[in-house]
Amino acid sequence: MSTISIQAVAPRKAPRGAEPLARAVAAAWQWAAGRLAKRRQAHDPRQDLPQLWALADKYQSIDPGLAADLRGAARRWERETQRS
Repeated sequence: MSTISIQAVAPRKAPRGAEPLARAVAAAWQWAAGRLAKRRQAHDPRQDLPQLWALADKYQSIDPGLAADLRGAARRWERETQRS
């Protein structure tokens, strides 16, 4: 089973003094990457898809680019899990 890593494109930490939105986006990336990394090992990865879609919907109005990236990752993940 192959997995998709969001960590490769996710910032690890918002720089000190960053705007609240930048901190929120960085926190969302950290949450998504950490959550997906933990769950990858223990269960069916398709259980994470609703959370990934919800995260994309949440950030649509704040950062459409981030939401598009999350939706793209969810679509790729769906294709990968269907192949497995």
